[in-house]
Amino acid sequence: MYRNDRERVKTQSKNAKEEKNVVSLVIPVYNGADSLEKCLQSIEKQTYPYWEVVVVDDGSQDHSVAIMEQWAKKDSRIRYFHKENQGVSATRNYGISQASGSYLMFVDCDDTMAENYVETMVAALEKSGADLGIAGYTRIKNGERSQQKVKNHTYPLADGTFVADFFQLYNAWLLHMPWNKIYKRELIGALTFPLDKSLGEDLLFNLAYMEQCKKIQTVDSCGYQYVIAMAGSLATTFREDKMENSLDLHRSVWQFAENMFGRQKVAQQGDSRLMKELHAYLRQLLLTDGKTWNEKKKIMKHYFSHPVIRENYKNLSKKNGADGMLAKFCIKKQFIPYCTLLVIGAWAKKQVQRKMWIKQMVFK
Repeated sequence: MYRNDRERVKTQSKNAKEEKNVVSLVIPVYNGADSLEKCLQSIEKQTYPYWEVVVVDDGSQDHSVAIMEQWAKKDSRIRYFHKENQGVSATRNYGISQASGSYLMFVDCDDTMAENYVETMVAALEKSGADLGIAGYTRIKNGERSQQKVKNHTYPLADGTFVADFFQLYNAWLLHMPWNKIYKRELIGALTFPLDKSLGEDLLFNLAYMEQCKKIQTVDSCGYQYVIAMAGSLATTFREDKMENSLDLHRSVWQFAENMFGRQKVAQQGDSRLMKELHAYLRQLLLTDGKTWNEKKKIMKHYFSHPVIRENYKNLSKKNGADGMLAKFCIKKQFIPYCTLLVIGAWAKKQVQRKMWIKQMVFK
């Protein structure tokens, strides 16, 4: 039915917006001219026709706006907006305010979607009656593809059975981002992405939304195609505040989990995501030229003696066999043994560009 109705909906966008199952696709754009065309092409090909695109330009300096104007003329379901540069959170918030669909999905302008992705997400939500759909995704880096999968399952939040899967999804980096999810617009309400953070704001938004949910559906789809940021981007450069930000997010996640599932069920859960972020942070610290060796040494000692990190090493060491024993030994000694491993990892990264070498050696 969706394919047969596509042309009718394209020419009657106002009527389409009145359909109960319209999906608003919010796309923040900043200097996205190189990728925006492919992104919009993938949306136009969707087998599910009841959508609108709310594409918001965040003060781009390239010809992104011209591309938006061209597509808005071509398809009346596409609306574009232009505002001064304020960052991705403010841009997404503006997009939410302009969205008129019953469902809402986010798309980054670097990325694309498989033709049946929106249809799959809508069907999963409507079949289960869930308030939030969480899918896997396809990761694309340097032309190579890999998939982060998740099983089909419906989780009622009231009975507390979601706790183990919640931490599995969190540690697999499936709860953090907004673009592998489908939301109900009415539940978002006045909820917005926080403007005082440039890292982790997506996760805080999702946790706040999940507080409104009665049921969550995970979706066995990798139809969203996520392009990994290249070197030199915000995701790969060293930021001195990144680890403190990660610890703040850890506290937010654990507070949410304790409120949702109870402290007793949460107490023994290990945050392997926090540990992976610590390992990456310290490797980047060792590689930066902006600090002396003594300064780097002081920072490492600070984090290895941090109570949250020590507790997570303790919990994870129980679950990781020989790797866990190595981690337990390193944290007991606080600095020197593990620092040696980090130095080797930094050298390996420079020599053979194997960024995950030490991380995989310590924790799988």
